[in-house]
Amino acid sequence: MEQGTPVFRNVTLDNVTASNARTCMNVVGIANSKIENFILRNVCIEGNKAGKIIWAKDWKLDDVQIKAHDELILEYNENVDMP
Repeated sequence: MEQGTPVFRNVTLDNVTASNARTCMNVVGIANSKIENFILRNVCIEGNKAGKIIWAKDWKLDDVQIKAHDELILEYNENVDMP
């Protein structure tokens, strides 16, 4: 990984509720620095747009709800499956 490339990994979100969001999720990594090892548990987000998860890896999702007018975009991910 090049110097200065951001790294986001090993993050847990537990018991999170949000409403009236413009965009529920906006997670975008890059090919050589994926957003890794996130745990989302008991998360409910309501908003206008579902958003996207792109270039993420090894997420654990338990009781996650995204309530929006469209579908969540999932691209270039490894082991990230929305329930």
